Amino acid sequence: MSNKDPDVSDATSRLSYLRAHGIEVETPEDRSRAAAPAPPGTREVKYVYLPADRSIDAGELTFFPPDGTAPGGDALPSHLRHHFTASGRRDVDGDTLASELSKGNPLLSGGGADLPKVTPASLEKVVAPGNVESFPLCQPSAENGATSVRLYIDEIGAIKDLPVNQRAADLARAAGYDPPPVFHGDAFVGRSAAGRNVDFPLSEAYRDAAWLRSAFQDNLAAQRASNPASGTETQKGAAGTDGETKPEDGFAWTQTEAEVEVIVPAGGDVRAKDVRVTFKPSDTVVKVRGVKVVHVETYGRIDPDGCTWTLEAGSVAGQKNVVISCEKAEEAIWPRIAR
Repeated sequence: MSNKDPDVSDATSRLSYLRAHGIEVETPEDRSRAAAPAPPGTREVKYVYLPADRSIDAGELTFFPPDGTAPGGDALPSHLRHHFTASGRRDVDGDTLASELSKGNPLLSGGGADLPKVTPASLEKVVAPGNVESFPLCQPSAENGATSVRLYIDEIGAIKDLPVNQRAADLARAAGYDPPPVFHGDAFVGRSAAGRNVDFPLSEAYRDAAWLRSAFQDNLAAQRASNPASGTETQKGAAGTDGETKPEDGFAWTQTEAEVEVIVPAGGDVRAKDVRVTFKPSDTVVKVRGVKVVHVETYGRIDPDGCTWTLEAGSVAGQKNVVISCEKAEEAIWPRIAR
């Protein structure tokens, strides 16, 4: 050692010496501090709990996100990790595990390990941590003020053999995903805006919530913005669009942004005087010879003054159709015909 060098024989002195000379050193204590959760902030934020067990009521919960901007503007995944660690069945379904491995689930195999390489210890590493996956019910866009609503689930809920969460699926369907994904285990719903978590109360977790009315359009707007050059949309096409007729129970329908057309099969001997169609802003009723054959409570409002119907020959010989055209009160693509 040079006479100019200090005594660095003990660990503390060596660490100080290296850092003083511009050398970055990470100690186990440094790693522990980095992994520790951020201290809670001062804002109380509401979010919603949707248990997979339908005998348990949905509930409104609160947490205190760290002050400042969380990664991705969302601190809920970190907060919820403990729930998916501590709750739910821990046993792993072998058939499901094999299926996920064959698909190269990165959580299990790092991109494609073979099944024989999976050991009880490696399974424990996968199942024990709380792996939180977020599903976008409403994506941020310029139209909604960069506000997003997300569903949070256990990323490996299927592998844990957790029960299907029908409440979560119903909410996704109401947001325009039809058919919705299959979610396993408990789920949570939260909202973020402008780089931080904001309130999502229980009152907004129902099908008639205002944000669900625009969620489908917000998702499309976000996708258009992500690919402005081509204007293509990655979301599945809305029902009844692109000239495709969407069959329902007792009728079929198509739509444009401005109007919706409903086709109701009727008997071959039906005449116009046998048909009565009643239009209201939120529902349409069709009666043939006094019998109600169709009653649709529409997803969006219609303008009764802009609605008409005709009796036309059907595509099947000897059949007639009642063809109804309804002008939408607001131009928009509906994810479905009924509320």
